[in-house]
Amino acid sequence: MAFLGKGSIVYLQVLVTEIGVEDVLGLKVFELREAILNNKYFDEELSREFLTTIIEERKRKEEIKLDEIKNSIICEVQTFEEVFMSRHRRVDRRRQY
Repeated sequence: MAFLGKGSIVYLQVLVTEIGVEDVLGLKVFELREAILNNKYFDEELSREFLTTIIEERKRKEEIKLDEIKNSIICEVQTFEEVFMSRHRRVDRRRQY
């Protein structure tokens, strides 16, 4: 059951919840692993695939959020540059007169 070692506590909590264990927030990692292994619905291959899916889904969501943050920063920088250039042009025009 080495595949359970690659899951963080959050991923294991999701997996344990999905197989029907309630009140998982207070459980430690080793308790979550025991709950998975001792569950009557435990199937190693299915659990491995499900845990992999959970991890990939979380990573995908994190990447999307990171892209949104990057785009937001880029927009802020562009806005700042536009404001700066606009003010710079006004100052240049005043100097010409």
